[in-house]
Amino acid sequence: MRTIDQNGDDASRQILAGDSGGLVDVKVYQAIYNQLTGKSEKATDRYTDNIVVDFDDVRMIYEKIHQSAKVHNVIAENFNVTFFHLKNKKSQFSSYEKMMNYDRSYPNPIISIVLKFHYSIILPEINKPQEYIVTARIMSRVAKAKQVNEDSPPFMRGRFFPMFKDQTAEISVEYVDYIVARTFLDAFRDWMESCTKITDPKFISFLQKWSFLSTRIGAMIGLCLSAMLCIQFADKWEMESYDLLQFYQFLAGSAVFSFFLFTVFIEIFRIIEMSIDSFPIMSYLKVNKGDIALISDVERSKNKIVWKMLSAIVFPIFLGVVASQISSLIDSFQ
Repeated sequence: MRTIDQNGDDASRQILAGDSGGLVDVKVYQAIYNQLTGKSEKATDRYTDNIVVDFDDVRMIYEKIHQSAKVHNVIAENFNVTFFHLKNKKSQFSSYEKMMNYDRSYPNPIISIVLKFHYSIILPEINKPQEYIVTARIMSRVAKAKQVNEDSPPFMRGRFFPMFKDQTAEISVEYVDYIVARTFLDAFRDWMESCTKITDPKFISFLQKWSFLSTRIGAMIGLCLSAMLCIQFADKWEMESYDLLQFYQFLAGSAVFSFFLFTVFIEIFRIIEMSIDSFPIMSYLKVNKGDIALISDVERSKNKIVWKMLSAIVFPIFLGVVASQISSLIDSFQ
């Protein structure tokens, strides 16, 4: 099919359909197609903003979607919402009124909330009802990261935060008429714009992007520093050219010293890499007591990570100063 007439109003579009080439309104065509095939289209919008969502924000999702539906002739509707918690637990409600009775003192943090709307709508040009299914999902990155960390081996814990930069909210609409679906998508976009946003420090995002190079940088610094000291020490080592024992002693001592310095710098920069990777990306739900406790834990962990990172950065500087003093001491030998 192809559109041949459009006057700025999507409702007035007409298409050529059938062998006769008759003009058919787009809405009528979509309704016929849906009735004959039993298929509907699906539109999805995803968002990656770092947001803070409380219970009032969840309630506003319902209000906005419900108001968007009431613009049309709704003859039947259904709503349910599910709160997914840590430890594979969930709370499900089959109506808005029941959702308002959700126990906010629940101790398990919420990973995600899924609101599902089912509307039967009769459009002015169509005599039969059309089915529209709207699914809105909001996710907590910190709760998801906590769940993955708890299920991971100890040496991998705290390194998953960079993996959770995917969407924090999503809406999908199964529809017959796209114009109707667009009203739901726009309503959810308006809701997203009204949410409290958290801005990630740009330097943290930059460091996390390149953190995998940390151990390589540490290895290069360790090798260069050990080579510099060994060469400088070799210049001061008074050794007869035919004394192989002294040569082997110097070679063994240099190898041990280089390996030690190389290992120390790799471990230091591995700590820096782990600190950078474990820095939490804050986007969370703040609905129950468990969420509030989790947020407090994450804030404390951020401070610990910052101090750990600073300590790891200061230590190589300290080693550099020590190496400089050793170099000066070697130079003083005559």
